[in-house]
Amino acid sequence: MCRNNNCEYFQRDDFEDIRDEVCDIESRCCEGFVKEQFTIRSTATPAGVVVYDSSDPATTRATIKIRNLSRTVSIRVQASPIDIVIAPNQEAVISVAQLNAVVITALSTTMTARVLLCFDLQFDSLGN
Repeated sequence: MCRNNNCEYFQRDDFEDIRDEVCDIESRCCEGFVKEQFTIRSTATPAGVVVYDSSDPATTRATIKIRNLSRTVSIRVQASPIDIVIAPNQEAVISVAQLNAVVITALSTTMTARVLLCFDLQFDSLGN
């Protein structure tokens, strides 16, 4: 649930673009690249969840800001070749030159964790 300026509660859609509030990634796109910014809210499970999968990793660069929204469960984030653990209520930023996939896993055998991921992707434009 979120609270707006009028102190009224409202439900936020998982795919709502909240870049202005939370995702303060400044894109530094390179010549010959096309950029895309978006946010995803997902739930990390003990089995792992693929939140992004690239069709052409060799042409995809990324900066990803990850916020663990759980109060009790740490999460593991794997984005080839990066593998990091983020504690409850903490965040991290990673940059990957050739992004293949992003997988989030709850480091608990019985609990899940909500995760906010802010993506700044840069794709090699066609013809380069």
